[in-house]
Amino acid sequence: MNSKVHIVTTCTPISPYKECWEEQMDSWVPAMEKCGVPVHTVMANSNVTSPYVEVDKFIYCPGEFTFKEHYNTTASYWMNAILHWSLDHNLDYVFIVDNDTYVHPHRFISLIQEYKTNPSIMYAGACFPFWGGEGWWLHDNFQTFVDNNNFDEVIKGWASGGSGIVLSKQAIKIAAAHFWDEVEACEIKDQGKNDFILQKVLTKHNIKLYHDSRFCWESPYTTHPAYKLHPSDKVPLITNPDSFLVAQHDMSGHMKS
Repeated sequence: MNSKVHIVTTCTPISPYKECWEEQMDSWVPAMEKCGVPVHTVMANSNVTSPYVEVDKFIYCPGEFTFKEHYNTTASYWMNAILHWSLDHNLDYVFIVDNDTYVHPHRFISLIQEYKTNPSIMYAGACFPFWGGEGWWLHDNFQTFVDNNNFDEVIKGWASGGSGIVLSKQAIKIAAAHFWDEVEACEIKDQGKNDFILQKVLTKHNIKLYHDSRFCWESPYTTHPAYKLHPSDKVPLITNPDSFLVAQHDMSGHMKS
């Protein structure tokens, strides 16, 4: 690719999340890198005191992710590390994904090439919570800007970290400068909601979410009640040859297929 585009996925040494990451490394990651898009991994390390330390393809950040709670401040350490690392490497785009997300290499490259033609797309992903309504159904290839400023300062939707977040160079610069201040302004119980906090920062700087249904935070294998909003047979599958999906969450155990 002509642009400087990197992907960062998450990892923790705790099962089953470690196995999810290993599955990524054995499925779509080699194909992605063969297409010219490097893939890196962010991981917490309690010995790290700076925003991040880079070792080979690992980006280590402060914190200790135990998954004892669904939201943990370490998730925001992850995001802060990715933002500063992306800024320091002068990336044109960074794509941030969970370790149980499958990314289709050729469709991803085509999507970034498309985004390059529209500089107003600085922050993209699948809007969460799912709004529904015309054009928002899972089987529709649909894109729209989401103007959170129309909701009395209450954010109604943000890019789901599960299915992935695309940030442009400008969004990276703004988020890196302000993300941690926004984390510290949150109550402790909310400090790990990194995708929500990221949206707050970008909204304050007039960067709108570009909802793109080619990112899907639900899969036919989803079981978590917060994400399973459709019957399994109604959810598209990224591995189908005729699928338009670029990234799909909740694919652990099925990425190699």
